[in-house]
Amino acid sequence: ARQQPRDDQLLSSSMSDRVADPLLWRAVALIALTGVTGFMLGQRFPRENSDRRLPANSLPSAVRDIGRPLTTSPAPGKARYRLSFDATRQMWLLDTDRDNDGNFDFRHQYHASGTAW
Repeated sequence: ARQQPRDDQLLSSSMSDRVADPLLWRAVALIALTGVTGFMLGQRFPRENSDRRLPANSLPSAVRDIGRPLTTSPAPGKARYRLSFDATRQMWLLDTDRDNDGNFDFRHQYHASGTAW
């Protein structure tokens, strides 16, 4: 006596046929390759090369208009700080002169998005 296949057996065999279908895997591989290529091009040609204009009322624009970094006044026994904005790299730079000798010997870099490096 021959048994009729159950519905769940038919479903599982049709699913395995779809998974093994070479056309499906070609499509998945093409999508993955497109994503990897797009990511690599984005890394090679970053947005910093594009023309970005700062809004006139932004803090980086105000610091740029001053024409020099903002520097704290020297005080005995206190560190001295210098704040500048690098528009090319979209980065804030905070330099520290810990011993107040005029040489800024420590630098923090902050991406304009707010992330410290």
